[in-house]
Amino acid sequence: MKIAVVGKGGVGKTTVSGTVARSLARVGDDVLALDADANPMDAGFRPS
Repeated sequence: MKIAVVGKGGVGKTTVSGTVARSLARVGDDVLALDADANPMDAGFRPS
């Protein structure tokens, strides 16, 4: 499964993406989350 989240800034893409990634990881799926923003925000890295 491949999921891309795009849209205007400030609408919660990071929150939604992180929640989906954590939910999939919790049920046993392998997850790779990438932030390809040219001006990335330091959201931190927390391996599951």
